[in-house]
Amino acid sequence: MAAKHGSSGVFKLYSGSLRDISGYLELAGIKRAIDTAETSGLGDTAKEYIPGLSDATISGNGQYDVTFDGYIDVALTAQSTTAPTWEYYPGGNVTGQAKYSGSCYITKWDTESKIDDKSTCELELQVTGAITRAVV
Repeated sequence: MAAKHGSSGVFKLYSGSLRDISGYLELAGIKRAIDTAETSGLGDTAKEYIPGLSDATISGNGQYDVTFDGYIDVALTAQSTTAPTWEYYPGGNVTGQAKYSGSCYITKWDTESKIDDKSTCELELQVTGAITRAVV
């Protein structure tokens, strides 16, 4: 198994154009889940399920930057008419690595300044529709 260092990751978000925001993030990731519906019946001795709808969220956090804040503001404004697109390359955007993509809505954009630390930000996206996986 070939391990990849997290610093290779790339995350892009549509904000007027598909922008690489990796340099502003210290963490990015996708959380995926599939609903299940119980189908157990009388006489069963164990629960049984069928798969349902898939769901995913994307989260990221990092350093606050006025340019990054501007990108998010453009995406927030635009999402009233269309869901921004995104791309995520957990192992980097080089040949042979996985690329995930789809559309999303920004559900959280928090900024924070502490007197004894750097200014930070936190971003959460709700994926809408299916996620596409490809290999670069």
